[in-house]
Amino acid sequence: MNNLPGPERELISLKNAAIFGAALIIGSVLYLLTNQSMEINIKFFDFIVPLVGFLSFSCLIYAAKRSRIYGKRVYLAWLFIAFSILLYVIGDTIWAFMEVVLHVQPFPSTADIFYLLYYLFFIIGLFLMFRSLDNPENIYKTILDASIVVVSAIWIFWNTLSVFIIAQGTTSAFSLYLFYIIRDFVIFMLLINLVLKQVNKWDKNPIILLTAALLVQFITDLVITYQFSSGIYVSGQFTEIGWLSCYVLIGLAGILQGNIAGVDTDKLAIEMKPVKHVIFSFPVIWVALVIFMLIWGYNNVSPSNFMVIELKVLLFFLLLMIRRLISVNESWQFYWKVKNRKV
Repeated sequence: MNNLPGPERELISLKNAAIFGAALIIGSVLYLLTNQSMEINIKFFDFIVPLVGFLSFSCLIYAAKRSRIYGKRVYLAWLFIAFSILLYVIGDTIWAFMEVVLHVQPFPSTADIFYLLYYLFFIIGLFLMFRSLDNPENIYKTILDASIVVVSAIWIFWNTLSVFIIAQGTTSAFSLYLFYIIRDFVIFMLLINLVLKQVNKWDKNPIILLTAALLVQFITDLVITYQFSSGIYVSGQFTEIGWLSCYVLIGLAGILQGNIAGVDTDKLAIEMKPVKHVIFSFPVIWVALVIFMLIWGYNNVSPSNFMVIELKVLLFFLLLMIRRLISVNESWQFYWKVKNRKV
């Protein structure tokens, strides 16, 4: 017998929220095109971006509260993501205060502490969405999956950009931006993995919107890093549209999750039937990555440093093999379980 509470009505209209978000983004673009005052632009976006971020946080709280019907794990997953966005909003607020009130360079600054904490709590929320962490086996698999993505992200971006960093002169600010790129890539890949585990109900999948938001954040950080390294970065320009769009998409994801939880109590928005292949068990991608790392290292680093690249590739390959063996073992266990049932 189903003991879950009955469906609730939608408290927030997704359609109206999407229209509002689109109007906000389009209006901000038109504002930038018509207003050439850099000082006014900075003040405008330093006010509007944290405000929209707080609205997104409120939408995620709505999602977490309405997801209680699915159990504690799903509720906590959305609650951690909501808290991570709140930390990011606090960072944006500190950034705005330093830039507008104190008139000092906000990067690097205290705001970066909250940007880094955002990463930690967002990852915890995603881990809770991936699978239940109530037994050691699931915990080990989750840690291994995350390690593969984190290690690959660090090696891709740090190894390929380290030559550029040395050439330009290593700075803590540039290294911090590089970390943000790695952070965005890791979260984006984890979200892609989560998307591939969902049922084919794409129009009602809030994870799709979260993935789109992180893709926008990833691209925005790449652009800002390029501008920063080239000495052409200026606050209050079109890169602000990236942050704004990211918050809008995250807010829409929260509304969609809350609405699904309110009216669709028979299906979990997070734990749905998985598709056949997910990204961590699709070895071609990671083998191609290993080959790329070797080719790049051979052509761009000295022989002594290339030995370090080879050792990293070996460690990475071992991680892949361990994860693949776990997947094969799970498949065989499932096969024998089904076969024994038939007998």
